[in-house]
Amino acid sequence: MNDHELDRLLRLKSEVTPPSFPRSAEAFKQNFFAAAPRETPTEWWKYMSRAAALLIVAGLLFLAMQRNPATLPEQDKLAEAQRLFGDAAAAVFCGDELVTGDRLGNGGREKRFELKLRSADGGAPLVLTFAGREGESIVLDSPFLSGVILLSRSDAATLVVELELEYRGQTIRGILPLPQRQETNGTYHAAVHSS
Repeated sequence: MNDHELDRLLRLKSEVTPPSFPRSAEAFKQNFFAAAPRETPTEWWKYMSRAAALLIVAGLLFLAMQRNPATLPEQDKLAEAQRLFGDAAAAVFCGDELVTGDRLGNGGREKRFELKLRSADGGAPLVLTFAGREGESIVLDSPFLSGVILLSRSDAATLVVELELEYRGQTIRGILPLPQRQETNGTYHAAVHSS
């Protein structure tokens, strides 16, 4: 910066006049607050109701996203698995483990089955939960559960479930006649002793 530029900047600074306020600070404050918009009680209620609605919607979204399949009842877990995999895939819960397979054939109304398989050595029972239709076969091929489940009808009141499964090296075979009276809320319950 040279002297010529410095002189020009000093001249510009001397030409600027400080601002002047025609009113006192008290008069300015009264005028400012008189002009500021005032909220009425109805406007306050409107804002609070919008905030409450937003919190309710956020809470419901949070609860919907927290739906964990591990905490669902067995029926809901099975329905959710069937919805995800579709009608062509079989969803079988072996305890809490989901095993998928193929569904071959089709029949009447879909039924749910809960079979408690007790081993001959007296160990903990294995619970198989699945859905199927009359005249259908379910083919499973997983490292710890593989085989076939056949569903057929022997007469008007009895549904037959045939099992030919391999569970962790143990063979499970059985033919289960399930009379209509064993059905509760669309689910057949049965206990089987496996070999």
